[in-house]
Amino acid sequence: MNAADHRLRSTLLAGAGLLLVQLGWILSLAPHYGIDEFDHALRASSVAAGHWQPGDDLVSGEDGRGDLIPVRADVARSVRASCESRPYTGPLNCRPKADLGNGEVLIASAAARYNPTYYAVVGTVAKSFHGDANLYALRIVSALLCCLLFMLTLWLALGGARTLWPLAGMLLAALPTTVYSSTVAAPNGLEMFAGLGVWVALGVVVAGPAGRQRRGSAYGVLALSAAVLTNTHTLGPVWLVLILAVTAVVHGPVRTVRSLWPRRGTEVVLAVAVSAAVAFAVGWIVLSGVNDPATEGTTYPGSPWPSILRGLVLWPLQTIGAYPLRDDEAPLLVYGLMVTLLGLLVVHAVRRLGLRSRTTRGIVLTAVIAFAVPAVLTARTFHQIGAAWQGRYAAPFVVGIILLACAALDRHRSRLPRGVVVGGVAVLLLCELVSQWSVMTAQDWDPPPTVLLLLLALGAAGCWAAATQVFRPAVVPLPVAPHEDLVAGR
Repeated sequence: MNAADHRLRSTLLAGAGLLLVQLGWILSLAPHYGIDEFDHALRASSVAAGHWQPGDDLVSGEDGRGDLIPVRADVARSVRASCESRPYTGPLNCRPKADLGNGEVLIASAAARYNPTYYAVVGTVAKSFHGDANLYALRIVSALLCCLLFMLTLWLALGGARTLWPLAGMLLAALPTTVYSSTVAAPNGLEMFAGLGVWVALGVVVAGPAGRQRRGSAYGVLALSAAVLTNTHTLGPVWLVLILAVTAVVHGPVRTVRSLWPRRGTEVVLAVAVSAAVAFAVGWIVLSGVNDPATEGTTYPGSPWPSILRGLVLWPLQTIGAYPLRDDEAPLLVYGLMVTLLGLLVVHAVRRLGLRSRTTRGIVLTAVIAFAVPAVLTARTFHQIGAAWQGRYAAPFVVGIILLACAALDRHRSRLPRGVVVGGVAVLLLCELVSQWSVMTAQDWDPPPTVLLLLLALGAAGCWAAATQVFRPAVVPLPVAPHEDLVAGR
């Protein structure tokens, strides 16, 4: 079996493991119990029926939030129980205002102005399902799309891997919040996995081998991931620009621009296509008025600074684990184990690379920006929407800390024993299992057997452990200078 076969098998095993973890999350959540799932399910139903334009009939005050949109009647009925259990919704979010005939009703959704791209895909696939089955179809399609993007990114990362660091980095980057978000009927999870794709593909295009096949694959993954990233969340274009900025710091601005400049006809087509996708995303944000604080119609007194200071601790922890709702805490065990894993990785990378290395500068810059962006946005919008920032919003960007560290350690051929990776896999899946159990048992419903979650987690552990055993480096390790990252473009 050659290196390409090992690479493919490792990718498929890792993808199978992720699917099993995702299935555990899908089974752990009662219908529409995920964060704002009812809003997204309504938007998906509306877009699938051809109503893709942004909502323009705003409801306010005690009536609810968002805009009135046409939705299939059976979907509107299925969200009622979950919607009415939330303290922040109004009657028009949970019960139709009017019957439009032809099986459609008029109901309010806070996602009414969101970019329709994601909803058009998942909503169309789920269109033939009704009631709660429609919601589960949305979850499954979302999970499959995220898993496919994960496998595509991992396959690219393993193409020139010298060690197990790229595989370990991708598995660690699938944080509990990220995997959970990928199984909710909402675009956030796909945005997070697209962020992984942008980071990895940029690293290959700018710093990877100059081989045509590897560059061509990386350019394609980069274009796809950038288009998905920018069209799944309002902050997508911001994260894309900031990821490019950090990459320029790590590899040098001149090399970054030269590497990204299209060289062949295929790359020109991809560059034009992704430019059009980004332009559409930005145009939608500007013209639709999505997430405009002025439309909230509420006022929050006081200073934003207490919330910003709390965010220094709260936002990173929310990036690791916050489910099913944004203010819900993950079990303390999850925070302790994940912070330990992430801390050990960053400390090892900084010690191995040096404080003056470009990668260390990139890691520090990413961490600073990941706090500065929500701090600035909270300060500017606090009186309209309060402390609305959620740590998961920054996940597509902040995950770059993990990927930068692992990519640099791989370039330095830093040794990573397979046993250490398997131990890390066990810790990751323990965090997922504990999180799923805590969410499942906190709901008022008839949950599936706990042993089923355990079996899925064990199956995922087997797949991920096998992926580490199957993989073989594609290049023979050679000695490198201890401060390789100090040289621009290396």
